Amino acid sequence: KAHDIILAGTFAYVATETGLTILDISNPAFPTIRGSVASPFGGNLGVAVKGQYAFVASRYAGLEVINVSNPDSPRIVASRKVGGQAWDVDVKDNIAYVASFTGAFHLFDISNPVSPRKVKSIGLPKWTKPGGDAANLQRLNELSGSGNALTTGISVTGNVLVTVDWGLGRLY
Repeated sequence: KAHDIILAGTFAYVATETGLTILDISNPAFPTIRGSVASPFGGNLGVAVKGQYAFVASRYAGLEVINVSNPDSPRIVASRKVGGQAWDVDVKDNIAYVASFTGAFHLFDISNPVSPRKVKSIGLPKWTKPGGDAANLQRLNELSGSGNALTTGISVTGNVLVTVDWGLGRLY
C-alpha cells in the first residue's frame, strides 16, 4: 500500500507500508522503479526530500533518514523515535517536522542528516466540540510538549506550519 508521494526532479519517492520506493519519472508515460528500501518496522506514512536524503515518517520507527543519492540502492542512515506513531513529515531549511498520532509534532535538526537531533516537541490540544477555541488557542500558544490531538498531516511553507487532527478534522 502506498501512503504518500513526493516529486523531486525526475524522481517520485513513495512511502509504502513496507518502506520507500523510488520511481524514475523522466518519461511520465513509462515510470520505472529504480530502487527501494524496506523499513525494519514498516508502516511508512509520509515522505519529504531534501538534497540526497529522504525523510520518512515511519509509524513505528519514528523519523527515518534514507540516503537516496544512489536511487538504485537507497539505504537507511538514521532513525529517531518520536514518542508515538509518526504519521507525516515535512522539511524546511534544516528542520524536519514530524506529525505524531499521540498529540504532538516534533522538530528535528537535520543539518547533519545522518544524526538528526530532536530540538522540540509541541503538544496539540484536541478540540472536542465546536467553540472553546480561545482556551485551546491559549494552550496551543503555550507550546507545551504534550497534547492529545491525533495529528496525521503536516506541511510547512515560509513562516507557516499547518497540521491537522484526524479525530475531529481540525486545522492548526
